[in-house]
Amino acid sequence: METYYELVKNDAEERDALFKRMDADVKLRNLEAYVMRDANKALIHGVINVTLNKPKVLATHVIAAIGNVIEQIIVETEDKKMDTDYIKDFQRLAFAAADARLQLQGRYDLNPYTDEQTCMRGGAVARCLFQLVDGKLTTDITPWDYRYTNYAIGVEGLKWASFGYKFNRKKADIESEAWAKDNKFVIITGKEAEVVDVWDTDHNEIWLAGQKVYEQEHNFKDVMGEPYVPVVIRTVSVGSMLSDAIAERNESIYFLIREAVPELNRLVSILQTLNFQSIKRAAQYASKEGTNAEPPEYEDALAPGSITSVDIGGGIVPVDLGDATRAATMALNIMNRNMDEGGLSATELGILGTPPASGIALIQAKEGKEIIYIPRLKTKAAMKQGLAQMFTNQVIQIGGSVEIGTPGHQRSFDTGKLRGQYEISYGYTVKSLSSEAGLASLSAALGNLVPDRAKRREIMQREDPDGDERWLNWEEAGRLSPLIKLRRIVNDLIELDEDEEAKLITDEAGVRLEQLLGGTVEGAKPETPQEPKQMVNLWGGGQGRQTRQPTEEQE
Repeated sequence: METYYELVKNDAEERDALFKRMDADVKLRNLEAYVMRDANKALIHGVINVTLNKPKVLATHVIAAIGNVIEQIIVETEDKKMDTDYIKDFQRLAFAAADARLQLQGRYDLNPYTDEQTCMRGGAVARCLFQLVDGKLTTDITPWDYRYTNYAIGVEGLKWASFGYKFNRKKADIESEAWAKDNKFVIITGKEAEVVDVWDTDHNEIWLAGQKVYEQEHNFKDVMGEPYVPVVIRTVSVGSMLSDAIAERNESIYFLIREAVPELNRLVSILQTLNFQSIKRAAQYASKEGTNAEPPEYEDALAPGSITSVDIGGGIVPVDLGDATRAATMALNIMNRNMDEGGLSATELGILGTPPASGIALIQAKEGKEIIYIPRLKTKAAMKQGLAQMFTNQVIQIGGSVEIGTPGHQRSFDTGKLRGQYEISYGYTVKSLSSEAGLASLSAALGNLVPDRAKRREIMQREDPDGDERWLNWEEAGRLSPLIKLRRIVNDLIELDEDEEAKLITDEAGVRLEQLLGGTVEGAKPETPQEPKQMVNLWGGGQGRQTRQPTEEQE
């Protein structure tokens, strides 16, 4: 029977092509210096090699945008007695507590780590262990690098998962682990060693430098009483789904430009080399002696303003590079267009230019971004959903009440209130003021052709359109009734401890109400609501303007 270390090794060998692609993508992001080679991979000398920063710009913008999304926790249930807000609060504090633990360990928070993993690796992994240790709940969510994760999936789900194969850790870090302390099998001769952490449905094994040094059982079970692997793995659904296309699965953000980047660097290197050669161009010296002739000094013959005597029929002729330059420039333009199609254009990166982009251009930019963002956000949402379900099951298995949260902001939760039939999901919305300006312009341009409710839902894609409508009605009530508005102002003044001013307004409102009921004064006219305006001109070519109905004369 194969050991887990052998199973890990076999899985790594099967996915070797995928891991090599991940390594190549990291080199792209880190701007590994480009070196021009010929068709036979031989180094070409005399070239000014240029490495453009486009891959790093793309990664920086995409990861930052995904990290700046608005998160929405959704708990759906048919049980009207279920307190969904209670469940949401528990999940928020659980993730916050897990992040606080990661920070104490000098690790990155879960969200930014997951964002980079989905963008660069095409997948995300985390081990989840919420358990009582010495009577205290530990909120252990440890992210694993997908590049060094190996696993096997069966018909019932994850069979086993491991982290660390061919990934060395420092000796001091290893010796600080609880499993390594006072363990006679832990012998580290060098500064680093490989540690493979394997989990299956009933136990955990630690392999150090290819030798098993630790083993423990676990008793994690789901709500149906079935044991499971306490690891969540989610992959990006972009790339090939063919059985033999391992290297093209779970693609990174570079999947449309990976092959184009080296060619773009090649073209720019050619142009830069040609530019340099134009300063001191190669030349031919023609004379009666032919190849035996001793040419004049280069600086004497080709320096600005110089005059050189030559034989009749001879001379010094610079080598013409014009066609090569034009060809390289044309190819560069084509390559740049392809890079924009496969990555993010200047508009999508927020570089709007002059004049400002039209509303349509901003909407197109938003749609272009979503092609890259949405698969990563779906993976992030699935990751958070899986972890939330797992640690909720783990604390329910503990039972009773648990204290959870960050230091100074802990709260006690009754695990009984976390039981029940409900579904957890996470949603993310990328926020961009320029994109919203384009959508707002489209909404304003449609006027009364589309209901406001549909505009909020389908065009503006608001996270809570029903909540927006309730708040709009709340604001409309203040415009329709000055007394309602006065009451709200009084409440705000009391909150600010301005009791005297609140009393003055209350007294004045009472007098006005008596006059209104007695018919001595007319009611105040309601405020006129603001008309929707186009933030930017929908089609470009001018400044944003207010949408107006045609006058009778214009009709």
